[in-house]
Amino acid sequence: VFQNIIFASIQSAYDKAMSLGTFDMILIDEAHRIPVSGDGMYRKFIADCLKINKNCRVVGLTATPYRLSGGYVCGDDKILNEICYEIGVKELIEAGYLSKLISKGGLVHANLQDVKIRNGDYASDQLSEAMSKEEVINSAVAEIARYTAERKSIIVFCVSVEHCKRVSEALSEIGIKSAILHSDLSNDERDQTIKDFKSGKIKYLININIASEGFDHPAIDCVVM
Repeated sequence: VFQNIIFASIQSAYDKAMSLGTFDMILIDEAHRIPVSGDGMYRKFIADCLKINKNCRVVGLTATPYRLSGGYVCGDDKILNEICYEIGVKELIEAGYLSKLISKGGLVHANLQDVKIRNGDYASDQLSEAMSKEEVINSAVAEIARYTAERKSIIVFCVSVEHCKRVSEALSEIGIKSAILHSDLSNDERDQTIKDFKSGKIKYLININIASEGFDHPAIDCVVM
């Protein structure tokens, strides 16, 4: 017996549409992940659902409706073809749904002039090399120490595993303990690190592509990019 509503990750459901029953509506969070063309898990699942019920409606939600690799995720020739509701960051801040962020630019900027673009984004290996230069890391770490002394929970976003390690080492050299979170860790190591961060045992979390979309920790009061 199927429930009226099924929650699933696309990885677990993409090839099971034919056995899950008939859907009248598909709600997709982070809908910018739907490929604008070609194949992919989302497109396979949606196509199969439409074979069962051609009137099934697809509704997507996203905070990033434009992708460098494919342009707008909504359009006449796209799976998502009409915007039914939108709201801006300014309105969400004023309504209390988003934090009133105070942003500060870094004093030293990495030279990205020679970093190539691949699939609409910086080439990760070249970006890591540019961001890992000693003067860039040392300057950033000095600013982290200065701006976060009175903060409670800081998450630092890096561009590669090696970059994570370099930043963590540089923080350690000035007396700041941190933990790193990346794909080379085991599931148990990741889970324990996140648990320690959320419990307050860890103040500084150096992260690459793990604590990203959907990561929820209201105590975070500083984000370093």
